[in-house]
Parts: sequence; C-alpha cells; structure tokens
Amino acid sequence: MDCITFNNDINAFIDGELEDEELNDFLNHLRSCKSCSEELEVNYIVHEGMNRLDSKNADFNLISSHRKYLEHNAGYIKRRKKLMIVSNVFRTVSFWVLIATAFVFIHTTFFLH
Repeated sequence: MDCITFNNDINAFIDGELEDEELNDFLNHLRSCKSCSEELEVNYIVHEGMNRLDSKNADFNLISSHRKYLEHNAGYIKRRKKLMIVSNVFRTVSFWVLIATAFVFIHTTFFLH
C-alpha cells in the first residue's frame, strides 16, 4: 500500500469498514510510515472527538483510545490469520480422510468379494 491509498482509506479504517486484506495492508503500511501514522492519529482524534462531544460521560483520552483501537485491529488480523491456518489444516485433513474413505470403500467393494 502506498501513502495515497492509505490516506484514502483512513475514514474507512476509523469506521471499521475495511475488508480483512485491506486492513492487513493498511496496518502493515502504518507500521512502516511515520507520516501516515501521524496522519491517522490526527484523523482519529478529530473523528472520535467529534463523535464523543454529545456524550456526557465520554472518555476524551483520545490518544489512548487510538492506541487501543490499533491494538484491537492488529489482534483481529492475528486471530484471522490463525483461523485461516486452522481452516486450511482442517480442509487438508478432511480431503485426505475423504480420499482414504473412498480408497477403503473401493477396496472392500471390488477386491474383497
């Protein structure tokens, strides 16, 4: 992801609207680009600050909130990656169990009678 795409995706990120792959690319770029990191922080603080103005008991520690939001999204991506690995392992095992079952069925049906 380049800086232009990153900046175009900031509002979608803040609103939680990025797809998993886009979110992963967004977070990877964020880790490597200080300028975009600062831009995101400013946008997040303005966006969240405006949203929280009407709330009487709102927490206005927006920098902490920003960091927690980033950690939440990074954790989400890590969990999704682990889930994809488990899913792929399950599919692979299921495939081989199906092949073995078919082999046993064919062997017992055609060769043992």
